[in-house]
Amino acid sequence: MAQGGPSSQLVTRIGEYAVSRVIGEGGMGVVYEAIERLSGRRVALKALHPTLLADDDARRRFLGEMRVMANLAHPNIVRSLATFESDGRLVLVLEHLDGHTLADELARGPLEPRRAIEIARAMASALVAAHGHAPPIVHRDLKPENVMVLGDGSLKIMDFGIAKVLSPGANKTLAHQVIGTVLYMSPEQAKAQTITPKTDLYALGLVLYEMLTGRSPFRATTVVEMLRQQCEEPPSPLPEATRAALPIGLERLLLSLLAKDPLQRPPDARSVEAALAALCPPEPWSITQHTGSGVRAPAPPAPPGRGKPRLDTVALLAKLDQPRRLGWFALALVAGLLLVLAPIVAWSRLYPSKPAKTSKPRGSSEPTASAPPTSEVSCPPTVSCARFSPPDPTRVDAQVVFDEATRLARTKLPAAAVVGATFHGCVRNGAIDLSAPQVLASVELEQGGAAVLVMVERERLMLMSSTPRPGAQPIVPCPLATAWERALPSRPSFGRGALGNASLTRNPMDGEPMWITSVGVETLMLDAKTCQVRAGQR
Repeated sequence: MAQGGPSSQLVTRIGEYAVSRVIGEGGMGVVYEAIERLSGRRVALKALHPTLLADDDARRRFLGEMRVMANLAHPNIVRSLATFESDGRLVLVLEHLDGHTLADELARGPLEPRRAIEIARAMASALVAAHGHAPPIVHRDLKPENVMVLGDGSLKIMDFGIAKVLSPGANKTLAHQVIGTVLYMSPEQAKAQTITPKTDLYALGLVLYEMLTGRSPFRATTVVEMLRQQCEEPPSPLPEATRAALPIGLERLLLSLLAKDPLQRPPDARSVEAALAALCPPEPWSITQHTGSGVRAPAPPAPPGRGKPRLDTVALLAKLDQPRRLGWFALALVAGLLLVLAPIVAWSRLYPSKPAKTSKPRGSSEPTASAPPTSEVSCPPTVSCARFSPPDPTRVDAQVVFDEATRLARTKLPAAAVVGATFHGCVRNGAIDLSAPQVLASVELEQGGAAVLVMVERERLMLMSSTPRPGAQPIVPCPLATAWERALPSRPSFGRGALGNASLTRNPMDGEPMWITSVGVETLMLDAKTCQVRAGQR
């Protein structure tokens, strides 16, 4: 980072803040350590560079960052305290943090799998908040240098300086400009294609790979070669020693994050966070600990080296690359629909289940309620579980899944209600096949701003904390079997016995609940209240 020039070094006051020193300076802005006059609070001031005060394009871009930060409130994202204009200079006030970057930690070598999972989960939790914003906010430059691990073990994602707000009115200035650090750039960024929240999931996969192995999955000596590998080459296989130490399911999740095609990546950050939580549950499990408080990464070891100064978080917030223009892409609101319509990527069972016990049919394939929660069922540490024993695990009614998930969730949240669900690789003729080889079934429930996720397996349900959806409302869906039947006239493949997917969610355009069903590449949306095919979906 460039050292502060004379004009920035001579600044002693900006508005109501007494400037202590210049922390860093880039092509577009300067970051100062400052003291708030009335409160005495130490803060970081990120100000538009004095040489750019008359540059309309620079002001527009800086205003964009100010608005992005003002609308992001999450414990795993650096916090914006205020914004103002002083003598024509735009200023963003940020919390001042001390710690070290994830890049500093990785310089010492790979992390233990549990620590890597916890850090990745904290990052995914932050992305849930950013992507869940209306309209979604995509970071576009997620990398270890932009992740700060604090002394108490908490984690902050920083530098939303090139973040993109996916709104219909986004500017299309220099649409072919490539944005983001090359080593952590997604294929769609390298090709100057449409940016979606899944762009950040790819970067998260790159960071997770590096945490597990200590190196990037791609190696190149030139920028051009690195971009080619990001677009065309598969990631390097994990070392055998690394693979042997990983929890079951982590490698498959990692590879799905690194899929070249965004449609082949996990559906959203929420599903990634849930998968990581199941692979490595937090300790201890507590609704109050995790609801609205983000995810805390375990405390890191002390940085090595004698006399090495502790880095300030804000030093990285000032790390603005060379002067650049944002390559905004016009994105119609229908892109939000495409995100949720994409079939969910398959990955292995998060935990191996015991073989299902053989049970005789009771004269009908209709399932009945399973037993109440019991300590007899095998359960990962710190996760609440309940036995789930439908008579025929190959044909389970979705409503039974909802009922049993609600029963378990209400042991923690007495009035929990269903707000969404995912049934991936397990829907056959409108019923849930829990014996399918790559089934992923989960139900989201909320109560008054607190959220839980129930993972569904053939013999058990697992309850874990989750991140609330902004503005989530309970959904009482029509039967999935009915929705599947209504889809048959326009999607004959739905009736041929192939395994498919179904998601219960809300339409991002009108907020109405809907079933999103798919088999192979064929997808159909149905009104979740009436099971009628939505207009224009024939």
